This record gives sequence, C-alpha cells and structure tokens, in this order.
Amino acid sequence: MISFCSDSLRRSELGTFKVKGFEINLHGLKKTLGSGRNEQSHQHSFSGSSVESFNSFVRAPQELQKINEIGKGCCGNVVKAVHIPTMRLVAIKQISVFERDRRHQMVKELAVLAKHTDVKELISMQGAFYDEGCVSLILEYMNRQSLQEFVNAGVVISEHMLQHIALQAVRGLHEMHSRRYIHRDIKPGNILINHRGDVKLADFGVLAPLENMAFATTFVGTVMFMSPERVEGKYTFAADIWGLGMSLYVLATLLPPFDAKDGYFGIVRKIKENDPPRLPCVTDASLPVSTRAFSPALCDFVSACLVKDADRRPTAEALLTHPFLTNADIAWNSSPAQQAASLAPFAAVTSAQEQDLLSVLQVFLHHHYLQPAQQYRRSLFELSTLQRIAEEVGVPPQHVQAAFEHLYVQTLSSLSHSQIEPGPQQPSEDVDYETLEPFHEESTFVEVCDAEETLCAPSRSREQF
Repeated sequence: MISFCSDSLRRSELGTFKVKGFEINLHGLKKTLGSGRNEQSHQHSFSGSSVESFNSFVRAPQELQKINEIGKGCCGNVVKAVHIPTMRLVAIKQISVFERDRRHQMVKELAVLAKHTDVKELISMQGAFYDEGCVSLILEYMNRQSLQEFVNAGVVISEHMLQHIALQAVRGLHEMHSRRYIHRDIKPGNILINHRGDVKLADFGVLAPLENMAFATTFVGTVMFMSPERVEGKYTFAADIWGLGMSLYVLATLLPPFDAKDGYFGIVRKIKENDPPRLPCVTDASLPVSTRAFSPALCDFVSACLVKDADRRPTAEALLTHPFLTNADIAWNSSPAQQAASLAPFAAVTSAQEQDLLSVLQVFLHHHYLQPAQQYRRSLFELSTLQRIAEEVGVPPQHVQAAFEHLYVQTLSSLSHSQIEPGPQQPSEDVDYETLEPFHEESTFVEVCDAEETLCAPSRSREQF
C-alpha cells in the first residue's frame, strides 16, 4: 500500500514538494524509491495499472491555459484549463501546501489517483506540478460536472439512466474496495458525468486506506449520506454502499433523504433510529396516481444498499450480480433510441458548454491556426481539429465550424496590424460581431510541478504564450 508521510515540510533549492513516495516540481510527478541520500526517483505515466509505469498526459505547466474557476473540492479550488497541444479540457485542483489540513487531504488524494489509474470509473490524474507553495493536480474534466447539479435543477433521470449510473458507480467502488480503500464521501456531488454519459467517482481527499486495521474511525464527509455505523465513528467498506444507496434515492426522487431543518444532530438521530427511506415501487397499489414509482429491481437494489446492519449490507462485488445490474450493459447498448432519450438531459448543449467551446476555439486560433508554421494544408488541419473539439466539448460539428468562422473574422480584425499571416480560408462577411465573446488576453498559463513531500518555492517569471 502507499503510505502517507507526516505533515512536516522540507524545503529544497530546486522548488520541489516531497511527500513519502512522491516528488512534485515544475517538471512533473515522480515516484521515489528508497530514502535518504541514495533515494532514487523514477518518472511515471498515468495510464497503467501500476504507478511504476505511467506517462503524464500534461508534460509541462506551460501546456495549459487557465479559463476559469469551476468549483471547490475537499482540499482545494478547482479551475478549468485547455491543454494546448491537444485542445482537450482539463480540471486543475490547486492546493496550498501551507494549509495543513488541505495538504494532508491532498497527499491522500495524490496517492489514490496514482494507484488507480487503470480504473475508468474513477477520475484520472493527467499530471501534477508544484510551484510557489501550490500543488496542482491535473485531472480529467467532466463537462456536465456532478449529478448534484441535476438534482438541484430538478432534472428527472430515467430509470434506464439510473441503472447506467449505478453500474459504473458500483464498478468504481468494487475496484477501490478490492485495493483496500474506502471513499467515505459517496454522494451525488462526488459522482461526475459528461455529455457522453460516462460516470466517474471523484474527490478522494477524504478517502481512507484499510490495511492492518478493521475499522476506519475518522469522522468526515456529508452527514446526509452517512451510514448508521459511520455516525457512530466506526465503519468499513459498507459505508460506501450506504452512500450509494442514498445517492440513488436522491437521484430518483429528487428529494433529500432527511429534512435539513432538523440540523446536524437531528439528522444523525434519524439515521440511527429511523428506518431508511424507501423508493416507491410500481407494485404498491396504495401509491397516489401522481407519485413516480420505480421497478421492483431498482427498489430492491436501493433497499439492499440501505440495510442498517453493516454486516448484512452487500459488498460492491455482490451488487454487480444484483438483478438490477446483471444486464445493465446489454440494456444500455441494445437500444440506441432509448439510450439517446436517457442521455438527453446530459447531452443537451448548455451555456457552460458554449463558453467551453469559445475558450477552446480561442486557444486553437491563437496557438495553432494563426501560427505561420501551420499554413500548410490548413484546411485539412482545421477540419480534423474542429471535429476533435466538437467531440471533446459535446457540441455539434456544424456549430463548432460556425463559431470558429465567426471568431476567426473577429480575431482578424483585432490583428489587422499584426504581421501574422492569416489562413487562406476567409469566412463570410455577414457576421454579428455583438454575439462574439472577446479573447481574454489576461488569461495566463498554469504553472505546476513534480511529486513527493518536500517543499521549495523559488520565485519564477511566468511565461506567456
């Protein structure tokens, strides 16, 4: 298992943050072997089942251009950025190493991300850097963010989609539990989704390793989704199963499992003393006609997750054989029409995706398309890149092409006194300039670093592209 170092910090002259087993600086992430003066370091990628062999997708902080802040995780702020070489969006979790609690959570999250790079149901790490007292973890970006966003918006999720979500979440938990880790904070806000319907568990800063101990005793997480044994401060992997059951209940009913007005102690009392919530089932003839009811398979699945006795609660491995999930893959892929209908709330183009598109196109235009070296075969280069951007952002290709043409005309106008030679393809002149977003010249590149727990922060000038 990957062990965690103490909270003591060491400084070096190389601008490196070291924690037992890892080393981070401006050059990226390394895993170190051994200790002391003869300690050896090895560069790693993030694509294999072992941290002994991974290649960072993002190889230098100068490859990233920040767009905007998109949220806060358990141990730091999260910003969105564009990876310039590939035009892919990434999320960057930024953590100050001077804040002890956040640093402690970051170290745990880093170890988990590095160890679970082969699990597609978990958010992947695509790089890590350190600079000026800040560690930046480069993470996979999910453009529809968390399922909590859909709960807040009152979006009705089909049972077909709930089955798809449950399958991927259980697979992620099974992989984590088989490697002796508890997530400890399973809730809709930590289950992310993109426009393709890919579902991934995230935010591992409160995750705990279980090895050589029977129970985890740290009291953390969101009380609304805590299991009965967890509110008493003693729990195992079964606590994650309870959190999944509560999450599915909320996603299905769009109702909180407990009344927030009861306050912390009131909710804890209800978790311990009351029966867990139950989904309304279509076999219940007493239900009002207006009540949304669910299949017996889904109702039984949620009830199984919410068994109060942790010893009787099924494991993630056992849940994979539950009737609700046994044919989930076949059900998801057998009917494209049903799949499209289930994905509709998640695939619909949002204002956030529109802004993502403009941000990516601005980077493409300024860092690739208008560069003299790209003038050869520009039309083919443009076509393939715009197609890739459409797939990345989740916007129809024709929409991407139109947005690019508009932005191209606007940019040519702003560069009228520049020596950069524009490409041969000229878009139409009937463009509504008022609908275009300006290119943000103040956008800067994110600088991050390499991994282990030592701290060094020499000042550096930031390069602007």
